[in-house]
Amino acid sequence: MPESSKNSAKPQFPESTVGNFLENFGIRSGEIEVIKQLVSYDDQNFYIKLSNGHEHLFKITNSNDSKNVQLITEVTLLMAQLAKSIPCSVPKQILGGGYLSRVHDDRGGTRREFIARLFDFLPGKTLENSATLAQAYQWGELLGRMHVAFLDMDFPSIKSRSFLWDWEHVTDARKFLDVHTDGLNKRSIEEAFDAYDRISVDLKKMKRELLHGDLNERNVLVNSSGEVYAVLDFGDCQGGPFIWDVALVIAYVCLALEDVKRDLLEYTGQALAGYCQHMPQIIQEHGSIRALRTLVCARFAQSLTLGLHSFRTSGDPYVLTSQKNGWPSLHMFQEEPEERFREVWQGAVAPDSVTLK
Repeated sequence: MPESSKNSAKPQFPESTVGNFLENFGIRSGEIEVIKQLVSYDDQNFYIKLSNGHEHLFKITNSNDSKNVQLITEVTLLMAQLAKSIPCSVPKQILGGGYLSRVHDDRGGTRREFIARLFDFLPGKTLENSATLAQAYQWGELLGRMHVAFLDMDFPSIKSRSFLWDWEHVTDARKFLDVHTDGLNKRSIEEAFDAYDRISVDLKKMKRELLHGDLNERNVLVNSSGEVYAVLDFGDCQGGPFIWDVALVIAYVCLALEDVKRDLLEYTGQALAGYCQHMPQIIQEHGSIRALRTLVCARFAQSLTLGLHSFRTSGDPYVLTSQKNGWPSLHMFQEEPEERFREVWQGAVAPDSVTLK
């Protein structure tokens, strides 16, 4: 989910300039068959196809984030390390070594510098249209496998970063509450933030781990067999408790449902079950029904508020993707009796010998 303050710093390079930038990675203009800009809010992403059939993703990071070279370096190294066990975009080195290239925009009388990287392009489709029950399970399982891999990594700049979309700044979105014109919806948002305040002290006592921070329906890929298999976009990596990442996946599963009222409990339960295949101890220790519901509602409140605020300032419909399913999901998480969540979720995780508190 994009951070609203980044929009003015977004790179605006035309496709015609990308070929020159790729020379830093040893790719000559005569080798390029296709350059196509992809949808992105805060950065610029281009699909690249070469004459030898190889496909790449060329990413130009917004000028604000480009200033934090150490963070970008760590995120890139994390991806390279994670790719050994989980499919994700593998970064390509520039001529002379290293992964980071620098590109400049001198238009407007002010020189702006951006960091650019080239990655292998992963085939597949995202889950933004709809997810099956099996895919919800695989989604949670993918997060569990990623968390297992993260246990062997240490990236201090990622763990210490601070930004609007991280778990420690959820309630900073309160300053934008005026974007909600519907009284009922606004009260739901306020209730979600208030509930989060009451458990945030407990979150801060948990071990600070590496988190993906945004494993949404656009950041997982499905292969030709319909299986969730790969992870995209590590731009929101952060440090925090694993349970926050779990809550995010539960929230994002809701955004990929065809019928929220019919499917929410069963699909989110399957996502939990998938995660428990690899990290049952996290759910056993920290995954109470109350805590998970509170965290999921907090993410919805954060997303729905910042998305509307971003739309007001940018007019980009990309930031409104959570609105359709987000509101009914938030209301259901707040209003459905706890017994219903316990019945469905406990049944889903019971095979892994997990007991929800």
